[in-house]
Amino acid sequence: MKVPAFVLFIISLCFAFYGCNFKNNEKPALNTPSVQQTDRGHDDGHRDASGSKKQANPKDRSTSRRLLLPKIADNSSVVYLGKSVDPITKKTVEGIAFICYEKGFGKTNKTEKQVHKESSKCYAFLVEGIKWKSTENYIFDPTNNRGLNHATLRSLLANSTKEWNKQAEADIFGVEVDGEVDNVDALVPNGKNEVYFAAISIDKVIAMTMVWRISEGLIEQRRITEWDMVFNQKDYDWSTEAKGVSGKMDFHNIAMHEVGHAAGMGHPDDDCVDETMYGHANWAETKKRDLNAGDIAGIRDLYK
Repeated sequence: MKVPAFVLFIISLCFAFYGCNFKNNEKPALNTPSVQQTDRGHDDGHRDASGSKKQANPKDRSTSRRLLLPKIADNSSVVYLGKSVDPITKKTVEGIAFICYEKGFGKTNKTEKQVHKESSKCYAFLVEGIKWKSTENYIFDPTNNRGLNHATLRSLLANSTKEWNKQAEADIFGVEVDGEVDNVDALVPNGKNEVYFAAISIDKVIAMTMVWRISEGLIEQRRITEWDMVFNQKDYDWSTEAKGVSGKMDFHNIAMHEVGHAAGMGHPDDDCVDETMYGHANWAETKKRDLNAGDIAGIRDLYK
């Protein structure tokens, strides 16, 4: 039987324009979400064993990321970000941004006094009773425009998380896992704990950590659900040396402070200048690398 010409014409159009597949009519599979999106509290084993990747020429390692802090953040060390919905727990969460200023800049504001535990001791909490209830992995993109070695940065950040775990006598932080950093989530959480370098929009800001938490209901129901951390590479040069370097911010020094915020710690009183969680830092400073008595007492009080 001869097939009519118009039928052959229609079939040819189908193949040409629509890619018809008479053998398999299944829909294409969706992309699988990253480990941090599907299960933030467990380690799936996908990590760089050495912590290093092939290093590009330092001139090619710059990043275009830019963190735009809200106007209210200008000169304020803690900023309330409002409410959202956590994509994993589906519960209402509130966001707080902790901003680390260079010494001599920034101030303790009304918001900070509201969210911190009132105490004469040299430690403070994000909110009374707010802490992690599961071990948290994180994603770190060490790309930077200061020529810092990626493996060294990864090691120093990991050392900071391990030290807070040790002093808390709890497994607060897990390990760095593979995943894509989407930039800090200033408006809504995305289910990933992310760390990266960027140009921060406000002057004299060394770094910033944003924490999302469930703060309503009974104390046992409250908990942190996400954190993100950003180091300012626009206004500050950074050092990863064993000793502080003049004219540079010490990465380990600042990372230890920021990880404290991610664990649920706040800024202590302004006269607690020797604590890692003291709200300001200075050039070549290294004393925050080692947790002080107030830091240790605080993290143990929070995770007891």
